[in-house]
Amino acid sequence: KQFPEGKLSAANLMIEGKQYAMAIEVLKKGIAENDPYVLDLHKLLIESYRMAKDYPKSIQAIDEALSKYPKDESLRVAKAIASLDELKKNSVEEALKNLEELKRSGMTDPRIDFQRSRALFLLGKNKEGFDALQETVRRQRTNLDARYALVAYYLDSSKPQEAIRELDQVDAFAPGAVKTAVYRVRALRFANRPEEALNASRQALKAFPGDEELAFEQGMTYLDARRFKEASDVFLAMYN
Repeated sequence: KQFPEGKLSAANLMIEGKQYAMAIEVLKKGIAENDPYVLDLHKLLIESYRMAKDYPKSIQAIDEALSKYPKDESLRVAKAIASLDELKKNSVEEALKNLEELKRSGMTDPRIDFQRSRALFLLGKNKEGFDALQETVRRQRTNLDARYALVAYYLDSSKPQEAIRELDQVDAFAPGAVKTAVYRVRALRFANRPEEALNASRQALKAFPGDEELAFEQGMTYLDARRFKEASDVFLAMYN
């Protein structure tokens, strides 16, 4: 009674610690007791199942929440994108159909365009996926998931300079992110700028010592530069 948001706060803390089973029990208890934050508990329960990769239960939790709150926009979007995580062609097609319907209905939730781009890429519709991704970034400049997806697209398309420009924009509003550092080293590698890539990896590893993705990119950069002894040292340290 003194802390009405207690279960919500506790569940958030458990999720941060990747204790999904504990979080799920707390959330289900709060929902059963009609907690004052019950709608938020429903949404966090859906996310907990998704993060635990229990997609059928996540979808079941969405359906239960929608039965109580049928007009809630975020639940309707969650329902539309839920089947994307399963990566099955028929599920992705169904998700894309639902997302298109939500977009036509005028819903403005920024997740719609990003998840549409995911679905389109999964179905091999790369041009349409790229357009949806760019639309997401235009509408929501600070959407890191969309920004990183755009960087990955440029790298896959052998356009490292565009990837670097995109990373510069990410650094402008979210400086110092380890994922940005990993992508930057990779982009510099792909741009055939090994010395810059090595300098970037060294600086990043000072900030994030022991990060395996950064170490791997550094090892690959040494290989690109035909500095096999240094590459061997990096990979041996990772192996050990």
